[in-house]
This record gives sequence, C-alpha cells and structure tokens, in this order.
Amino acid sequence: MDLTTPATLAEVFDYFVLDSSLRDDGEMMEAAGAQCLLLTGFFEDQLRRRHNVRWYARLGAAFYSRAASLERSPQKVRLLGAIASGFEPWRQRLARLSRDLRERQYLLHPPRPGT
Repeated sequence: MDLTTPATLAEVFDYFVLDSSLRDDGEMMEAAGAQCLLLTGFFEDQLRRRHNVRWYARLGAAFYSRAASLERSPQKVRLLGAIASGFEPWRQRLARLSRDLRERQYLLHPPRPGT
C-alpha cells in the first residue's frame, strides 16, 4: 500500500487513531510511527503552535511498540522496540537538524557556464 506523508498531525490522528481497522496492521503501525517521528521531529517548530507535539511523540512511540508486538521476525521486533524506546532522542535530533538547516541556510550555486 502506498502511503503519502500527512501534512499535519491531525491527519495522522484521523488516519491512524480514528480508523481502528489499522491497529492490527504492523506495517501501517510502523508507517504511523515513522510519520509521527518526521512530523514531531523535523517539523516540530512549525507544528507546535497547533498541536501538542509531546503527546504525538508518545503516540508515535506507541505506534512503534504496537508494530513490534505484531512482528514475527525477532530481529525486527528488537529494531522496532529500540525505535519505540529511543523515540524521543531521535525526535530531538531531527528537531535540531531542522533548526540547524534553517539557521545556516546553505545555498548551492549553479555551475557557471563553461566550467
């Protein structure tokens, strides 16, 4: 199933929380966790005025935990569990990266003709 990244955390809530049919789909729970990580991390500054970012971060970790509980592969269970337990540090790293990229604003200049 192709899944586009939601533009807001409200869309994550509508799609993954309100729709209870996805709770037993490990791949969808993993995707939901990844989307929460991206949105609450990299886009934290843009979304925190409209959303409780900490609540959605806990929700994202819970999505990863749910995905781990549904997984059959022991290696993937460990991976998903590690992501769930380390969700907040990773979220904070993404938020710092986003701020650093905005502050530094590195620009790539197009090559000069003939070079």
